[in-house]
Amino acid sequence: MNLTNGQIAEAFSKHEFERTYPYLSDTIQWKLVGSERIVGKVDVMRNCLLRYVSLHGW
Repeated sequence: MNLTNGQIAEAFSKHEFERTYPYLSDTIQWKLVGSERIVGKVDVMRNCLLRYVSLHGW
């Protein structure tokens, strides 16, 4: 199933990161408020996993 932009944004904001991975650009840049900029799909995915684990445990 293809997600709309709105559905992708909603899934990301709900920490349903894995649903969004197919839609991320290889050159994505994610600027965290008050923090660093994360560049590249692999680094964004890694950061999503770390954030998920820190919020929800493993």
